[in-house]
Amino acid sequence: MDADYDTDLESSVADVLQCAAEGKGDHILAARFLSRFVPKEIAWLHLDLAAGSRHGGLAHIATEITGFGVRYTLDLVRRGWPPAPSPGAARPAAASRK
Repeated sequence: MDADYDTDLESSVADVLQCAAEGKGDHILAARFLSRFVPKEIAWLHLDLAAGSRHGGLAHIATEITGFGVRYTLDLVRRGWPPAPSPGAARPAAASRK
């Protein structure tokens, strides 16, 4: 992921912002924000489903409620993502909270 977006998450009053006021690259900022809390050993995915509606529909979907990303997410789950840890694999330690 693009680390150059991290400066957009800097805050003068909190450890980190959860989003930017301008709304630029919100899907990337959300993934960068979440990446701070997931151990590197864990496979994860941020799929932005915010485009669940779109004025005028989306491609072959005539309604404004598109459900964009739902079919993709279900396909990932049906294919077994995320992969289960192999038997006997060490589990990552839980992140400590301050």
